Amino acid sequence: MKFRKLFLLSITFMLFLSLTVSAQSAMARTIGIPFAFVLCEIFVALRRIVPAIGVLIIALAGALWLYSQDDAAKRNVAKTWIIHAIIGLIIYTLVRTLSYVMFLPHRGFTC
Repeated sequence: MKFRKLFLLSITFMLFLSLTVSAQSAMARTIGIPFAFVLCEIFVALRRIVPAIGVLIIALAGALWLYSQDDAAKRNVAKTWIIHAIIGLIIYTLVRTLSYVMFLPHRGFTC
């Protein structure tokens, strides 16, 4: 557990450093930009995958709800899936919006 927190903290710190590169010298810019490009590629891949998975989960949960008939347990499972998928899509939308803010063209590249 301690390692996981340390890992997440170090990734967050590296992200922060890569995004503050625009205020640094040219040498620092050459170090931070590749890391930001890797993050950009991850965001581009997620833009295609996450909405499709979210819609697929909502469709499958809707089918489960439809065919559950009078089984309250199955309906609760389907309802939980739908709620979690909608929350996931909301989080995805927020992350996508933040990625546009972080990777503005004035930072030297577009995402």
